[in-house]
Amino acid sequence: MKTLKIGDISKIYQISLDSLRYYERIGLIKPTRQSNQYREYEYVDLWKLNVIKQLRLLNFDFDTIKHYLNNRTLTSSKAMLEETVTRIDEDIARLTALKRGLIESKAIIETYEKLPIDGRISIKPLPERHCIQVAEMVQSFSQVDYYFRKLQLKSNDQIPLIGNKTLCVFMPKDRLHLAEGFYSTVFSFHPTSHREFDFVLPAGSYLSVFYRGDHHQSREAALHLLEEAHRLGYQPMTDPFEICYLDIHETSDKSEYVTEVQLGIRA
Repeated sequence: MKTLKIGDISKIYQISLDSLRYYERIGLIKPTRQSNQYREYEYVDLWKLNVIKQLRLLNFDFDTIKHYLNNRTLTSSKAMLEETVTRIDEDIARLTALKRGLIESKAIIETYEKLPIDGRISIKPLPERHCIQVAEMVQSFSQVDYYFRKLQLKSNDQIPLIGNKTLCVFMPKDRLHLAEGFYSTVFSFHPTSHREFDFVLPAGSYLSVFYRGDHHQSREAALHLLEEAHRLGYQPMTDPFEICYLDIHETSDKSEYVTEVQLGIRA
């Protein structure tokens, strides 16, 4: 037997019939046709499928594969192998960074999961924080995920979704009398090593309070911080804002949500 039928090829190479037909359509392989139009593959053609399968596993595009198949030399083979090594190195670096981020996110989840929360207000000295924002009025917290996605796009998907996301929303002082619609700008902290940012939360003292549970508590927490600032003789340096550490992205149990509300203050 000098030829193989398409079903045999599909089984041996574990390639779908549709893929084999597609390879033929774009000129990667050229099976012969019997009088009944059935495809037949010669054994000499099988090396092409070996190469195609290997290069597709390495994510080479079809144009590159076709050029290689039609222009093979020892020089081009060495260049292909060098490019493959480079791609693998890039994948290793990307996966190493991804692994590091996942480990950090897991550690952050565990930190806030175990955080003792008693509703007490504290004063925290905090460094300057660079922020990126979506400067649109948010009518309710249910819309925040939409704007969070906009933030992710703006940061080229550098903001993680699960753990370590520091999703923040300002609550303007002049809107806290509203039962709904008291949110404004959605923002997130940006690494200070990044040069592109929208605004800076200044270094200084911040009143802080944590709570567990539904986000509707943020308005009351913000009012308490403003009252505490007045009682202590401080002037607000910022509008109150909430920081979501654990929410619907990590758990469906609202009692496990962890949120912090902060207010910048000055004497």
